[in-house]
Amino acid sequence: MAWKYKRHYAHYVDDTFKCINGEVKMKIGDLYIEEADQISESRFKISEITEVNEISTHYFIKVSSRQSIIITKENKELNNDIKQLIVHHKLKHNLMLDWKWN
Repeated sequence: MAWKYKRHYAHYVDDTFKCINGEVKMKIGDLYIEEADQISESRFKISEITEVNEISTHYFIKVSSRQSIIITKENKELNNDIKQLIVHHKLKHNLMLDWKWN
């Protein structure tokens, strides 16, 4: 029975997110984080960030509305911007660098 759920949700994710292929632009300003892709734009107040969780490959920026911004660590410039954001705004920063996907 579990395979049915797994298959159902795999199809759901494929169908829902098939149009999201491409570049996401992100700007970290003094008051806001703005991101935009080919179909949507988002804007989060930096004051609404509750914590930043960091693993070896990604940052998970948690916002008070229970949403998270997931950012890969592949972009060195963006990594530096996030580190400065954490220090400058004294954000709670949880390091879990040895955490692995199961």
